[in-house]
Amino acid sequence: MESLVLQQPVVIAGLGKSGLACARFLSRRSIAFDFVDTRANPPHLGEARQLPGLGRCYLGSLDHIETMNEGTLILSPGLDPQLPVVASARERGVSVIGEMELLAQVRQEGMIGITGSNGKSTVTDLTAHLIRAAGKSAVAAGNIGTPALDVVDQQPDADWLVLELSSFQLETTESLRLSAAALLNLSDDHLDRHRTMQRYLEAKRRIFLNAGHAIVEQRLQAVADLPSSLAVTRFGDAAESEFRLTSRDGETWLVARDKPLIPAARLALMGNHNALNALAALALLDAVGIPVDEKVLQALQEYRGLPHRCELVRTLGDMLFVNDSKATNVGAALAAMDGLTDYSGKIVLIAGGDSKGADLRPLGEAIRLHCAGLVLLGRDGEKIAEVAGPDVPTLRASDMPGAVLAARALAREEGVILLSPACSSLDMYENFEARGDAFRAAVEQLPS
Repeated sequence: MESLVLQQPVVIAGLGKSGLACARFLSRRSIAFDFVDTRANPPHLGEARQLPGLGRCYLGSLDHIETMNEGTLILSPGLDPQLPVVASARERGVSVIGEMELLAQVRQEGMIGITGSNGKSTVTDLTAHLIRAAGKSAVAAGNIGTPALDVVDQQPDADWLVLELSSFQLETTESLRLSAAALLNLSDDHLDRHRTMQRYLEAKRRIFLNAGHAIVEQRLQAVADLPSSLAVTRFGDAAESEFRLTSRDGETWLVARDKPLIPAARLALMGNHNALNALAALALLDAVGIPVDEKVLQALQEYRGLPHRCELVRTLGDMLFVNDSKATNVGAALAAMDGLTDYSGKIVLIAGGDSKGADLRPLGEAIRLHCAGLVLLGRDGEKIAEVAGPDVPTLRASDMPGAVLAARALAREEGVILLSPACSSLDMYENFEARGDAFRAAVEQLPS
């Protein structure tokens, strides 16, 4: 039986996709709420104003929060909980929560969570896909794009809710009960918000606060600080991992608890990093008692992935064009290059954008190891040139069509032209999808 109790007044801070989902959720339950947003005309204002239950909209600043001495502040993921106005409200006794805390009050079972710097969306979507192949109903939601608060009302009878959870969402999450929770990896990202890797890690490992089973990339177990009482399954490429990649008869195989499953070459997904993503999804199914049987393995082999994530766009002769626009941090670009080991030394990388204060030196090492050339695009392109060094053939472009033409010139007749920017897109594009679409359009315009 649903029981949602929020101390009044209720104020939603931030009218983005998350804030609007919270508003719809409250409106459906006849709970009154106000809005506050730093923008004078936030993107979903018109829709929000049509919702029953909406009181006042305070626009242009967060000053209204300073008048709260009690009640509930629902903070959108884009707003830092450490903002002075938010921290002060918390000290005055205001309850500061996020969208996942609302979800936790109305659903207590049948939920799986996935976090990490890279691969979250792929593992979330793949896990839901595999659960459906096993004969259960499952919906992917959360940071992947579909708000969980909409799903829980629209599909309340779904057997499983598979949640992609960002560090921003986890910062305001206390009581979400996950049957299984996965931490996929950790690399420099969002340090403009979290400021240190330690704080970033602390946000990520909050996914295990109320979890029934932890799925952890084997190298992260030592730093994840998991409770000794929590059941743990490891995945990776080390022999001690329960779900691992191993060499067998000259091929790389996916192995579960010492049982060979399938060769990695049978996966439709490109790259070694996606084989690890597949292992994480299989480990999540195992953790919640769903057998990894022939139906599941067949579905795994058929899964082609999400757009903009090591997506093969086109083949021209012996050249592959791969769209990995979702690689908005260094770790994601490293994973893409490492995953394309068959093409090492023949990759032309298109990179650049807003590096968000990340340490780019590991990217330089990977470029020197794997790349035959480099095309720079966006605000921090020159920073990438500095870490790559003078020995890597490098060209610069002002737009995506120019970048694709430059990359083809460097690649000549063979190899991989890889858009894996290692940076946010917001200096040039609305989002990573728009950047990836621009790459796809430019590639499709190339003559055969």
